[in-house]
Amino acid sequence: MIKITKIVKHSIIIAFFLTFLCSKNYAQFEKQNHWGLGINYGITIPFTDIKRHVFLPSMEAPIISLTSGKGVSGFFFPSSNFSIEAEYNQSNFIGYSYKKNLDYKTVSHIINLSINYWSKPVKTFISSPHYFSIRNPLRIHNFRLIPYLGLSFIRTKTKVKQTKENENGNGNQSYFDSEITHANIIGIPVGTKILFQISRLKPIIPAFNENIHFFINTSLTYTFSDKLDGYNDPDKGNDIFTYFAFGIIYLFKK
Repeated sequence: MIKITKIVKHSIIIAFFLTFLCSKNYAQFEKQNHWGLGINYGITIPFTDIKRHVFLPSMEAPIISLTSGKGVSGFFFPSSNFSIEAEYNQSNFIGYSYKKNLDYKTVSHIINLSINYWSKPVKTFISSPHYFSIRNPLRIHNFRLIPYLGLSFIRTKTKVKQTKENENGNGNQSYFDSEITHANIIGIPVGTKILFQISRLKPIIPAFNENIHFFINTSLTYTFSDKLDGYNDPDKGNDIFTYFAFGIIYLFKK
């Protein structure tokens, strides 16, 4: 617990230090991004003690360990190149281990606080010349890489079942249900967003304008706990999960 407290304290100090550095040049930028709102939807893949494969998600019956996640986020820009992001994400985790004869399902509520670095936009574009007319092509442009590092606060609700896989491998039989357990977990998320814009969408979406950005997100969260799956294996390390998502950000200019 002491180690976790130190990590939280050091992360807060680093966040404030970076915010101070980038806020010194705040007045130099005109029409910069001031704040923004985003939504995302994606897939989570857990790497816990209860799993069929070591590195790959299970795609076989009775448990497929690909589940959905969704989130909303807010951004504040102390400078043109840095943003502070607060995100709420709701994700489910499931897994099955034929060696342990266990499967689990976890419902998690996650709050992420992160520092994002916004690279300069790349002016190249991908164009579709057959969109309505050659003079009005569909363009994907203004690509940006947004690496980020943060701190996660995770609240979980987990149910573990002892199971036995049927001989044909297409189902399982439950022998007992464990009690539902809850856990509070701290994690470190690290990831990258690929941000881009799509022009010439006004004929399709009348409200579309240059403040709307689309993104693809990939992240990995290392947790300081072995309780993401409700099962503590003393011979294994802490739990990890990944998140792959697609989303939209609306940026408000100052």
